[in-house]
Amino acid sequence: MFSRSLFHRLHNHCTQSICRVKYNSTVPSITTLNESFVRSTKVNVCGRFANRFTFLRPWFLRYIPKGGHPINIEYIDTMPNVPEDDDSIKTILILHGTPGSYYDYFKLLATFGNSHRIIIPNFPNFSYTMEKGCFWHSAEEKSEFIADFLRHINVKTIDCLMAHSMAAYTASYLWIYGNWANYFRLGSICLLNPVGLFKHRRKARLRLSLLVNICRLFALQQWIPMKQLLLPSSPKFGGSTLYNNWEISAWNALTLKLSNFENYHLRLSVLEHNKIPTLFIFSSNDRLYPSHVFYDQLFYLKVDYDDFDIYEQYENELIHASTDQSWIKVVDFRSAGHHIFNTHPDIVHSYIAELLDRSKVVERLEANG
Repeated sequence: MFSRSLFHRLHNHCTQSICRVKYNSTVPSITTLNESFVRSTKVNVCGRFANRFTFLRPWFLRYIPKGGHPINIEYIDTMPNVPEDDDSIKTILILHGTPGSYYDYFKLLATFGNSHRIIIPNFPNFSYTMEKGCFWHSAEEKSEFIADFLRHINVKTIDCLMAHSMAAYTASYLWIYGNWANYFRLGSICLLNPVGLFKHRRKARLRLSLLVNICRLFALQQWIPMKQLLLPSSPKFGGSTLYNNWEISAWNALTLKLSNFENYHLRLSVLEHNKIPTLFIFSSNDRLYPSHVFYDQLFYLKVDYDDFDIYEQYENELIHASTDQSWIKVVDFRSAGHHIFNTHPDIVHSYIAELLDRSKVVERLEANG
């Protein structure tokens, strides 16, 4: 079973070459997004929360109107006309990080877009929250946002749920709801550099609370000095606006503070109990988050050392291959960065294709059982 001391074993093991596989790029050199995939629709989201008595809800769910938020959703859908009963086309749902959008996944679209149905909705941005005073980017709101959106476009089966960075918090609610009667059927999960923090130091907690409360005052009391915030900032910030610089910090603070991170380890335990086929890809040299963020999650997923594929730092050669056919496979890149699906697309895509095959086998077993 995985233990925290395994971090040191893995670090030392990277100096040994057990088996070597060269890194050869086969992904098309595409740097633009196929605009024919881009669509938009208007959906009322999070209406389920409005059915509860107002003062029994957390504060960020008290501003939902009856019937839900009417939100214009811009999204990617590569095959919108695929019949629901067509099992030959796999459906991949991708949740982008914070900040992020469907533009981050152009390489994945280039590889899978013509053979799979890929759906990538854009979550409402921070400006929507400040303007409307609702949708506070909590994990509960985002998961219900996804469920309502999928109902609206009549998608009932997700063969692979893919989540990057802090979207892991949202995905954790979806893998609990997945396969319930009123939700979609879920075949497998792919976590890309998942940022799942269980606790924060006191200084970080105070900073998060301060930023969240400032956002509430600005949005709910209409104290947004837009003329001042939209003035050009110093050239050293790239000529962006003061509002844009502050927006990213506040947006991240809302996502972290309202992620219910204190109980995230329990949602990981649910995933380990249900044993939904899972692919966990991360980089020990993430550059944005320390490696213990990923290893702590693997501890609660009860990952064994035999579940690891490890790629060394310099030439991206496979130096340790997993030997156990477990429900979860872990891939550790020693040098890949936070957007691992763009820095090492060919390797990541091969693992995703393998995961989709595993998802198919599991579904058949359940159908025959």
